Amino acid sequence: MNNFRLLIVLFAILSFLVYVQSQRIALRKEKQMHLSPSPTPKIQSEQIRSSPTQVKTSPTQPDPTQETADTLIYPNAEKQSSSGNSLFLKSQDDPDRITDWYKEQIAGLGMKTKTFVKTNENGNILNKLVGVNGASSIRVEITKNAMQNTVWITIVR
Repeated sequence: MNNFRLLIVLFAILSFLVYVQSQRIALRKEKQMHLSPSPTPKIQSEQIRSSPTQVKTSPTQPDPTQETADTLIYPNAEKQSSSGNSLFLKSQDDPDRITDWYKEQIAGLGMKTKTFVKTNENGNILNKLVGVNGASSIRVEITKNAMQNTVWITIVR
């Protein structure tokens, strides 16, 4: 009778572990679909920063949505793709270092409302930063899977 109970407990534990693993695989596939690079060629961030930019000047507070794309590209990141007002980057740097850099960028743009949330669950990192100034906003999401060294950065202006 005790062996039967032990067998049931082991079966329940095994079932739970299989369920957790299937959820992790599904999440990983979803992220890969969301973050898969576009067929456009990769552009090194140094190439982007070296191009001339035009900056619109006015006596009022600058509009962050008018900022050039290279202002928001983390220095050690590679541009993967862009779509509309979204920019997708990857880096090998420490996620906390990247998060701190974006905090400085958002503060430097004169955003009146700033929200920074950092999460780390078993090495899986999800940091979200938001800056809002009237109708303008910048949203930055920094993610890193515990099993990988790559840090993904999504910027929406």
